[in-house]
Amino acid sequence: MANLLKYIFATFVGPQILNRFWIKGIARHSKQELNEILRHDFIAIETILGDKKFIFGDKVHEIDCTIFGHMASFTFLPYDHEAKRILREEFPTIKNHMDRMAKMFFSESQFRE
Repeated sequence: MANLLKYIFATFVGPQILNRFWIKGIARHSKQELNEILRHDFIAIETILGDKKFIFGDKVHEIDCTIFGHMASFTFLPYDHEAKRILREEFPTIKNHMDRMAKMFFSESQFRE
């Protein structure tokens, strides 16, 4: 039954989602271009973070929480994908920031890769 619902959902809602991505511009880029955009965003975060524990030094700030919230949506998913791989392999500073934030605010059982 679940597989049937998945195909029905994909058939009727899938084109609407793709249309929204096209309108917003996301679907107009190749996968390679999207990965480069992602890398540039990561480079900006890593540059600002530098060698500090958090964005503004040793204390957590709202910006750290915002970055964590956005990036946790793909960092801590139970499956592997390109954004997670890029972060893990190319940006260890941000990965360490994410791990530090997760340990600070959540139990270890809640966030596992």
